[in-house]
Amino acid sequence: MRLELYCIADGYQSARGVGTRHPLKIAVLAGEKVVGTANWHFPDVICGHADPMHFAADIGLDDGFFSKIDSIELSRTSGESEPCS
Repeated sequence: MRLELYCIADGYQSARGVGTRHPLKIAVLAGEKVVGTANWHFPDVICGHADPMHFAADIGLDDGFFSKIDSIELSRTSGESEPCS
């Protein structure tokens, strides 16, 4: 299956996100069962910008799971930010 995410990187805050060492962890679920995962090492958010971001990943699924997928969630992860100066 192909997973695509679109968002806006909001660099108008007091800090900016840094995704190289702490990726967003995305889980594809069928009920309580995780049937696929992806990690997004997003590019650094630029201070003073609101830029679109895009992520795409192909996730291999066992036969029969695609029709059972009912949710996608961001799994618990650590994060990192740097101050905007």
